[in-house]
Amino acid sequence: MASTEQGRVLEERWRPVFRHSAGRLGSHYLTALRTERRLLGWKTSEPPRLSLPPKNFGADGEWVEVGPGAELLSYAPPQWVADSGEPLLRDFIAARVRVDGAEAPIFALVKVDGSTAELKRGTRLAACFAGEQDPSRAVPDFWFEPVAEAGVGVAG
Repeated sequence: MASTEQGRVLEERWRPVFRHSAGRLGSHYLTALRTERRLLGWKTSEPPRLSLPPKNFGADGEWVEVGPGAELLSYAPPQWVADSGEPLLRDFIAARVRVDGAEAPIFALVKVDGSTAELKRGTRLAACFAGEQDPSRAVPDFWFEPVAEAGVGVAG
């Protein structure tokens, strides 16, 4: 089998199965994203911090809803990944975002409509969550979109 043919077979047929747990906090966080359409952080008092995504440092804590608003801190220029072949990166950019209520930024996808010229540091964003997904389409569970200056709201 030729090398390019082998690559095509892997690309078209390979479906890895993961058999590990995201842990107690990670599993709850991922379930809230996918089924409840909420961003949750894990707040501890000793040491005092709110982690998003949650990190288990062994301390007791509580779930705190964060967002849906956020602020764009930085992003990778689309030309850096233009030839990656990743379908998601046609409609999204990889960005560093500070979610309202969270202490530290996260890396997330930001949906763009063809131009990143209007995206600047400090641009207000709103969290968006995927609905029922078609497993054959590459769609993230959540992403951010720029919002109009008139107000912040969760986009569909």
